[in-house]
Amino acid sequence: MTAAELTFDEQAALTAGVDLWHTAGVDRIGLAGIGVTDGPSGARGAEFMGSASTSLPCGTALASTWNRELIGRVGRLLGDEARARGACVLLAPTVNLHRHPLGGRNFECYSEDPYLTAEIAVAYIDGVQSRGVGCAVKHFACNDQETDRMEIDVVVDERTRRELYLLPFEAAVRRAGVWAVMAAYNRVDGRYCSEHPGLLTDLLRSEWGFDGVVMSDWFGTHSAAALGAGLDLEMPGPPMALGHHLAAAVEVGDVTADDVEQAAGRVRALIERTAPSRVRDGTSEPPDEVARAAATEAIVLLANDGVLPLDASAAAQIAVIGWRAERPEFQGGGSAQVNPPYVISPVQGIADRVGEDRVTFRTGRVAPRPAPISGAVRLDFFAAGDLSGTPLHRDTVRETTAVWIGEPAPGVPSTFSARMATSLTPDVSGSWTISVSGVGAARLYFDGELVGDTTGASSGAGILGLFTTPVEAEVALVAGSTHQVTAELDAAAADGPIAIAGLTIEVRPPIRPDAVEHAVRAAADAEVAVVVVGRDDPETEGLDAASMDLPPDQVELIGLAAAANPRTIVVVNAAAPVTMDWVDDVAAVVQLSYLGQETGTALAAVLFGDADASGRLTTTYPLRIEDAPAHPHFPGRDGTVEYAEGVFVGYRHYDTNGIE
Repeated sequence: MTAAELTFDEQAALTAGVDLWHTAGVDRIGLAGIGVTDGPSGARGAEFMGSASTSLPCGTALASTWNRELIGRVGRLLGDEARARGACVLLAPTVNLHRHPLGGRNFECYSEDPYLTAEIAVAYIDGVQSRGVGCAVKHFACNDQETDRMEIDVVVDERTRRELYLLPFEAAVRRAGVWAVMAAYNRVDGRYCSEHPGLLTDLLRSEWGFDGVVMSDWFGTHSAAALGAGLDLEMPGPPMALGHHLAAAVEVGDVTADDVEQAAGRVRALIERTAPSRVRDGTSEPPDEVARAAATEAIVLLANDGVLPLDASAAAQIAVIGWRAERPEFQGGGSAQVNPPYVISPVQGIADRVGEDRVTFRTGRVAPRPAPISGAVRLDFFAAGDLSGTPLHRDTVRETTAVWIGEPAPGVPSTFSARMATSLTPDVSGSWTISVSGVGAARLYFDGELVGDTTGASSGAGILGLFTTPVEAEVALVAGSTHQVTAELDAAAADGPIAIAGLTIEVRPPIRPDAVEHAVRAAADAEVAVVVVGRDDPETEGLDAASMDLPPDQVELIGLAAAANPRTIVVVNAAAPVTMDWVDDVAAVVQLSYLGQETGTALAAVLFGDADASGRLTTTYPLRIEDAPAHPHFPGRDGTVEYAEGVFVGYRHYDTNGIE
């Protein structure tokens, strides 16, 4: 679409967002800006922790289905949900590869294999765009680690680049006709991807024929010269390099007026491509049915000596063990997070299938992990620095953790104050620990008394490592008593270029010295034991994992349960590889991954044979981290990472070198 009839200022305005989630429009010709929303496992809308969104399996789990038709259904659902939340572009799918087992964002990506990644991506994009919503495939290119992700310079030879890391993007462009591409933060061969003419112009447009919009990752635009290199849209706004800055850039020769016109034309074409009048008719499936089908097909049965499937009609007792059975990790951290309407835990899913009277649950953990308080949680928003008077906005959420990007709600500025309030009724007596952490200055009150203040606390926790280290307080509680818990946040104290604020209250029950003993006894007394294990901290954007190892106490629990009951099934609640030294000691191993809101229902369906365990791994599990092909070169040094393993990534490496 041409932008020639627009003034230069109107053209320039189209090249930059106006806020975190919206592009500019041109009122004079009735061209409205459009909204974009994060994916890829849900469509969140403009509020990071706002209204509920369907939580679907993570990327790795979706790819484990190896089912193009099912992925198309997922895409159509996401297209509908994006549109319902006022968004015309879904920032998805993520098609970077699993180069190394410790990559923090592996859960969001599909596979170590470029062909499988491409097949899943094409089906996903076809599904989303069939609903008149564009996909922005990301992150172009070689964005395969979180360590130093904003600056790292990737050195990779041409064959490896094309055969592995570019192949899924090429399929997205040439086969799926994707409408947008998101440039990565990192550099390739010394140039930032957002201003790399070799990638954005020579390859993407000239060779592959891409006719859509190239947008930056958020705050990933470094100069006006990016426009001349092939970038069309700087996100978010207000812009730091494009938009109204382009008049000066043209004047000094950094870009040309023709560059501005062409970029504006492509943005205009995207707006018109996603206009409501272009939405295609089609029957929408119930979200829970799609979520359940995808979660069920994603489960991978790694080992089984005949214990599975379990007999649901028998009267035998089932021991469900492990704190992750009650609080599963159903999604990875970062921009892929959504606020689901519900999450069915493994223990609940099993109990729903066979009846609560047949299930004995034990956490098996002496020192419980801190966790948010679940229940009705009130959030009140105020002007910055003022928590008095009538709130500007009020929300109710389901647990005491919240993250906001930009304006937390209509009418509330990005610099604000907030109060989070709920009640706590302990189930056991003893010394409980309560803590507060925030992005910004946070204070914690227990029954009206100030017990914690994060002012001056170091950051490095929570989403993207932006939260402060939790400040803790010990309180002596009696089982059944009810207490008021309140936290206050001054979001104006948040630092950094991305307007993120957050607040979390967590509680940790008393130490339970007999927890392991009770779990082992439950395993011994049951017909079968289901032990659910996972990492203490979830896989997340912003941080690469430190190790493949599960927490030592969970490994010990597996061994003790298996010794007490030879019919022990281990369920691994992790999306990336974990060390499995114990695999030969148990009757079955189920790879659960991160399955979204239907986690427990899907697991029960597979355990009891209601559905075939049809999932397939999408990445190779090394016996030890030292066997991983990229291990000697990950995550790089002195600002550079060399892909010295070349094309021998994943199974190519293990097969070629005879590594078990």
